[in-house]
Amino acid sequence: MKSKNDRLMSDLQQKRLDTQAVNQIKVSDHGQAIESTHIFDESRKNAVQPLENPVGQRLDTLSVILTVVQVADLIEEHVKKIRRHCAAGKYLGAQKQTINGGEGWLIPLSSLPKAAQKAYAARKAAEILDKATTYDVVELAPKSALPNDEYNQLWERYERKGSNFKEKARNALLVARAYHELLETGVSIGFAEKAIESSHGASRATLRRYLDYTKGHPRQHWEPLLCPDYHGGRKRAEFTPAAYEFLLALKIKSPASNLRVLIRATLKEGVGKGWVLPNEDTIAKRLKEEPAWVFNTREQLERSFPTAERDYSSLALHEMWDSDGRKADVWCVWPDGTINRPFVIAIREVRTRRVLSIRVCQAPDAEAVLGAYGSALSRANAVPKYFNLDNGREYANKAFTGHQRTRYRFKYNTEEAQGILTAMDVKVKWSKPGQGRGKSIESWWNVIGDNCDRAPDFIGAYCGHNPLAKPEDFDKNRAVSIDVYAAKLIEVITQYEKGDFGGHRGQGMNGKTVLQVYEELAKVATVRQPTVSEIRRCRMGVKSLKLDKKDATIRFAIEGYLARRYWHEALSNLPPAKRERHFNVHYEWGNPDASISVYCGDEFICDAAPIGSIPFNDHEGELVRKHMADKGEYLKPRANFIKTMKAKAGIDLPQLENGASLSLPPIASGADTVIAPSTKLQTVEELPSALQPVAGNKNQLVSTKTGQIYQRKDLEKIDKMAEEQKETDARNARLEELRKRKLEKDLAHLKAG
Repeated sequence: MKSKNDRLMSDLQQKRLDTQAVNQIKVSDHGQAIESTHIFDESRKNAVQPLENPVGQRLDTLSVILTVVQVADLIEEHVKKIRRHCAAGKYLGAQKQTINGGEGWLIPLSSLPKAAQKAYAARKAAEILDKATTYDVVELAPKSALPNDEYNQLWERYERKGSNFKEKARNALLVARAYHELLETGVSIGFAEKAIESSHGASRATLRRYLDYTKGHPRQHWEPLLCPDYHGGRKRAEFTPAAYEFLLALKIKSPASNLRVLIRATLKEGVGKGWVLPNEDTIAKRLKEEPAWVFNTREQLERSFPTAERDYSSLALHEMWDSDGRKADVWCVWPDGTINRPFVIAIREVRTRRVLSIRVCQAPDAEAVLGAYGSALSRANAVPKYFNLDNGREYANKAFTGHQRTRYRFKYNTEEAQGILTAMDVKVKWSKPGQGRGKSIESWWNVIGDNCDRAPDFIGAYCGHNPLAKPEDFDKNRAVSIDVYAAKLIEVITQYEKGDFGGHRGQGMNGKTVLQVYEELAKVATVRQPTVSEIRRCRMGVKSLKLDKKDATIRFAIEGYLARRYWHEALSNLPPAKRERHFNVHYEWGNPDASISVYCGDEFICDAAPIGSIPFNDHEGELVRKHMADKGEYLKPRANFIKTMKAKAGIDLPQLENGASLSLPPIASGADTVIAPSTKLQTVEELPSALQPVAGNKNQLVSTKTGQIYQRKDLEKIDKMAEEQKETDARNARLEELRKRKLEKDLAHLKAG
């Protein structure tokens, strides 16, 4: 049975062998390390013998002389203690001699305890074994104390530690590595411990604790093993779980509320329930321990999740367009004198980010969107496959997106007319409300805001994007002309596409300008081209109007412009019954000088031209002469036609014979031929029993007494009027009775007085 000292020496020898093997490991795979360690252990088990080595050489322990340092290393005692034992004669045969220029004790190995002699023999046997046998120690490693998955969990916990914990682990790792490196040089344990304490400030107890943490574990896992695992020794303040849950619910429901208000509400709720709450500072710290998303709104919670990046290069040219609108931050004056902030509608090609159409209007409506889309079709000469649209009402109108579902229109009537996008087989993709990240055009508005709205050209007219951002020099009276703003807007867009602001940094653009990418793709792209009728339909607004009763003109005002009159000869030629109807007037949005197309239902009538104005004092100018000439061309054929038709309608009356009388025949007796029958309802005096239905006509009744025929609806009206008259008479009778009673009462008071 081994003694305590024997077991200690055996453990130290095992540690030294493990350390030497670990220093020679150069493998990264933990499985290989475990397998190599098993081979090493089995080899050492068969090779190392206490007093006899595997090659048959027996160790002579009697002739071995050791120094004080070597003895201290064997029995793990301090060198001072060894010297005291030598001076006291505890080690038989120990002598003091000059060694390397100084005095030192030389101690026979035979005078040491048996455990020390066995340890020395085992060490020498290992050295002889290393010299006599060749081993591939590069793949060797000490046997791991934990499976791989547990080491992975250990590293995962370590990565979640704070920087202060990791700093302590790294310092401890430096101490442990330095200690083992000293041992590998052949110094004693005591000397290594003193050196570590001197160089790293780690005491012997601290070093031993580090060695215990890493004992039997591969060196690549020492760092997380040496990381402190403090849990704190101070007890957390008492906080009733139900009270904290109630307070947390209040904070989540109303995150902007003051914490003291929530605490008072919690205390009020906990009356009689035995709730215990810590102080306000502790509660604030507890709430800060909750995840950041707990107090977020629904919108903030959605924004906390990273967005997906879309690959623009996967799109073909004109495969997808997008459109959005924005109210400008500049006040403008319109031709009709209106002063407001214009609304800008833009349509872009998504792949290249090129602006295909820009439209400036007073307010977003269907006509503005249709006009912008028509301009985009005309300019690009292409029809998109998909259209990513904003969710506003100006886009979700039936003229534009009819027969396609929107967030306002879940069903549609198949009898209704198709929207222009549906008719052109363009698939609409709607953006979610309040989710600007779903539209690539949203970030483009920053270019317009920075380079157009906030340009020095509009100082005084720029009002800021909200009241808090309003500049001090803003004045609505300094509003600029809408033409000036539109020209600046087009200039900025042109500079942006040409690359004056730098190459585009967007995904799929590769630092090139918008025009460069567009022109490169246009050379190889195959797109569907729109027809003339499709472009015409898009660029025309629609109004339902009636003709003027006198001159058959159409008068209306395009938004932002003064009212204009339009006329065509075909409108005057319409028959009176048709002129009373409503006409669908198609006009070009934003261009009051263009002709309008007039339809009666689906029937095309004409293209009416605008009627221009003439200067007030211009009586003989060119405009006047042209107007008079047009009037003459209109009146002359019509007057001749009327004159001719009147001539054809003339009738030759026969000549009267001499003595013929021109007097009229006498009026026949009877008032019916002179007095026209009254159209008012006649009172029916007949009893209901005397009225019978007329055979073959259920809407008429005949009197069996007089033979008079009455209309059933007239009788119903008469009955209703009779009932109303009875109610009126009864009400008047009651009022008269009340007046009589009041009068009698007043007279009685007068007599009594």
